[in-house]
Amino acid sequence: MLATKGDFLVTDAAESAVNIDLLNRQDFIEQLVDIAESLSANNGNACYAINGEWGVGKTYVLEAFEKKIRSYGKENTTLSKYLVFHYNCWQYDYYEEPLIAIVAAILDQIDEQVLLIPGDKKDLFIATLKAIGISMWGKACAVIEEQTGVDLEEIAEIMKTGNESATEQIAKNHSYDSYFDFKKTLEKLSETIENLAKDQTVILVVDELDRCLPEYTIKVLERLHHIFDTIPNVQVVLAVDKRQLENTIKGIYGEKVSVRRYLAKFIDFELKLVTGEVTNEVKEVYKQYYDNFTYDISSNSEIDVICTTLLKGVDIRTCKAIIEKSFLCHRLLNPTGEKYDAAVLCVEIFLSLLKEYDLNVAVAKNNFNIYGIFTSETSPQNNIFSSTSKVLPGLAILSDKYKPIEDDANYMSHGINNNRTYIYVKDLWGLLLGCYRKILGFEGDIWTDRFPKTVAVGNITLQEYILKYWKFIKIIN
Repeated sequence: MLATKGDFLVTDAAESAVNIDLLNRQDFIEQLVDIAESLSANNGNACYAINGEWGVGKTYVLEAFEKKIRSYGKENTTLSKYLVFHYNCWQYDYYEEPLIAIVAAILDQIDEQVLLIPGDKKDLFIATLKAIGISMWGKACAVIEEQTGVDLEEIAEIMKTGNESATEQIAKNHSYDSYFDFKKTLEKLSETIENLAKDQTVILVVDELDRCLPEYTIKVLERLHHIFDTIPNVQVVLAVDKRQLENTIKGIYGEKVSVRRYLAKFIDFELKLVTGEVTNEVKEVYKQYYDNFTYDISSNSEIDVICTTLLKGVDIRTCKAIIEKSFLCHRLLNPTGEKYDAAVLCVEIFLSLLKEYDLNVAVAKNNFNIYGIFTSETSPQNNIFSSTSKVLPGLAILSDKYKPIEDDANYMSHGINNNRTYIYVKDLWGLLLGCYRKILGFEGDIWTDRFPKTVAVGNITLQEYILKYWKFIKIIN
């Protein structure tokens, strides 16, 4: 299926690229499942974190983990082995009190979980959660009435739609009403979760904590600890950027606070999620972009190797931005839809990558060295990229490719008599080297071998298209 955006077509797959495993996360997801299974087998309680920087795909991992773990059945029953609830902190942060947000998140998902809960507990569980929500809403009503004079008690009453017999049972057996104090609210919620966890492992997946305001982030951690800590057969899985979380803690409690000790109160252990490796799934997600090219000169296998190499070490969001901008520029520069050799695809992604990380052309030209184009140790002010000081793994591979092997020029040499530079464009690696020197402004390079003679882009040469594309991509944000 196709969806139209302006004059451009994008695939449904690209629209939902977050649901496709571009970074080959299956092994990590399996490890998460193994941890959950191990804890469940021993009725263990744990709060563990998936630690990864922004954009490495934590949300994808969590959603894939949830989908898999929900499919596990409880032995000799029709029930699920796990009750899994997803709490998106940022989505619910309009509740000033995280406790309300947690209850609201569970209630929002209760309909899809209700058939998985034993019948004798179902009504009591739902009614208790609703009563807790009403309790906290009632407190909010009191604050609003005090500040505005508007009585919202009636709204709270309308929300009381739980099973009547279950509500009566709560009142009779648990000395419970809608306006007990905050500590009692926490205790009641813990009791309710504990009752559920006697039959099934309860997992609360917490996502988007990084996007919340610092004070709210800390309150969420504290509430989760107060509610779920020590309850047997309960697991809390957090997605965090630990470095950002540490900065949040220091910002609130001061630089002298022991961040390690503070976090140890809330998180039992963590799993490091690194950037990952881009897979060939990218071709399926952005099939319409890839389909703009032919493979008469360049082979599919060559293109696959180049594209996945270039995108090594690039987080999923940046990878998505690079390819989508490449597609956009390609369509704008080629409105007739004429197809070119896929070598052009590699050039476009390469240039979009350099633009995405803000290549400083002047610095790069002044520091150009064939023995370490992207990996030379330079002082911070001479870093060729403005938006990162790290060397991307894909660019490091390029640097190694271009290093002369003993006396073999390999990809570049200087003429002895004419002082000209020769770029051996014998394959796609050589093409990218020539492309890079072209945008840096090296005049007079002579390209030899394969691609200069065989690849053209419409009525202009490949070298002319490189400069045209680079000029265009620099104005795209």
